[in-house]
Amino acid sequence: MLRVILDDPASVQPVTRINILTKALFIALALTLSISQNANIAAADTLIYAWRKRQSQPSPRQQRRNQMDDAVKKAFEAKKGRFGSPGLTRDLADAGQHYDRKTVAASMRRQGLRAKAAKKFKATTNSKHSLPVAANLLQQDFTATAPNQKYVSDITYCAPILRRCH
Repeated sequence: MLRVILDDPASVQPVTRINILTKALFIALALTLSISQNANIAAADTLIYAWRKRQSQPSPRQQRRNQMDDAVKKAFEAKKGRFGSPGLTRDLADAGQHYDRKTVAASMRRQGLRAKAAKKFKATTNSKHSLPVAANLLQQDFTATAPNQKYVSDITYCAPILRRCH
C-alpha cells in the first residue's frame, strides 16, 4: 500500500527537494520501526496522509510569504520597475508594511524582479565660458503680427570625435 501511494502519479505533489527528502524520511521511518511489518506500513500510511493533508493548504508562514510577495510585486510595478529592495522597503514601510531589506530582496529574487537602471545624464551644454553671447532680443516672445518679422534657429550638438555633422 505504501508503494502504491508513492508511485501513483496523480497523488504526487510537484517534485521538490523537500518533497523527496520527506518521502524518504517516511520510508526510512516505516522500515526502522520495531514493530511488525503491517504496523510499519500502517504507521507510514498515517504519516504520509497527514503530510499530504498539510501540503494541500499553505502553512501560515507560506501564506505570509505569499502576501509579502504580492505586496512587493505591487510596489515594484507602482514604481515602474525602477526601485530595488532598499527603495521598495521604504515604500512598503510608508504604506505600513514593515519588512527587512534582505527579505524584500529575497522576494524579488524569487519572483525574478530586477530594477531597471536609470539612463545616465549627459550634459551637452557648457555655459561657463568666456566667449561672447548674443543678446536675447525676443525675450521668449515668439508671436508675430506678420510673416518674416521674427526668425529663430537652433544648433545640434556634434561630438568633437565625429569631426563632422550631417
